[in-house]
Amino acid sequence: MRIAVFTGSQAGPPSHQQAAATFAGELARAGIGIVYGGGHVG
Repeated sequence: MRIAVFTGSQAGPPSHQQAAATFAGELARAGIGIVYGGGHVG
């Protein structure tokens, strides 16, 4: 299974970066892949 994650092109505040890293880690542990996109990169 994979989910789509749409993000902005800026890294954002450290609290958002940490939350995104935690979320991605939990998805990875559950065997869920990420398809991402944001700004001009992705």
